[in-house]
Amino acid sequence: MKRNTAPHYIEKYLNEGRSVAMLSIGDISLYSTFSYIYDRLKDRYECEIIPGVNSFSACAAAAGESLTEMNKPLTIIPGGCDDIDGILSSQGSKVIMKSGRELYDIVKKLEERGCNYTVVQNCGLENEVVSVKGNREITDSYFTTILVRE
Repeated sequence: MKRNTAPHYIEKYLNEGRSVAMLSIGDISLYSTFSYIYDRLKDRYECEIIPGVNSFSACAAAAGESLTEMNKPLTIIPGGCDDIDGILSSQGSKVIMKSGRELYDIVKKLEERGCNYTVVQNCGLENEVVSVKGNREITDSYFTTILVRE
């Protein structure tokens, strides 16, 4: 099913009186396609959001790392963020989600800054890869999260 046709199918089923569920890897409230569908449907249909384990917490657990410490901020950004250099300069730990096509450029910036980072790909799936400072083979997978420790 094409991504842009999903809301049409969902509306069709709801109009027929059927129940619909949307599954997501991670928490549905973070950088999820669900938010666009929810905004389109919430005023006309009863919708319930059930929280999940956010992917960056699962990535930190897979890497055996803490995300942050007392009194230190945690910044969560998408890989395609316009001001990634400015955010990398800010205080605290960072989570860079869905880095995909920008992965190699981001890793290069992290290396140039001497950052402590871990790349987690396909967290929770059979082909999960945890790579501390690029010590393992990484690819530009859509499900790539980078944990950057201060």
